[in-house]
Amino acid sequence: MIVDIKKQTGAKLTSAAAISVAKPSSEVADKTVKIVNGLVSKKALFAKAGVQKLVATDLEHLLKVSNDFVSIAKTKIPDQYTATANKYFDQLNDALAKGIKDFSA
Repeated sequence: MIVDIKKQTGAKLTSAAAISVAKPSSEVADKTVKIVNGLVSKKALFAKAGVQKLVATDLEHLLKVSNDFVSIAKTKIPDQYTATANKYFDQLNDALAKGIKDFSA
């Protein structure tokens, strides 16, 4: 998906293309929430293993990559789909930010 968006320099996605990526985008956001919640539920194990900071750093990297993707994607989404897309983008980024906060504490 990232590659396809970058190929369309300056152009918005067609309505059909925007609709076709809505479900996978929703699934990515939902899975990210589940994964981060799973990591947070095992935080004590990561702390005991001495890798809590490493998990926070990895989540920070994921958030940066996600933000980079979202910045590009927002320029490609047709206006009528922006609200829906923003919901998925926010869900994804909020989950990663929560994980960073939990593992940085």
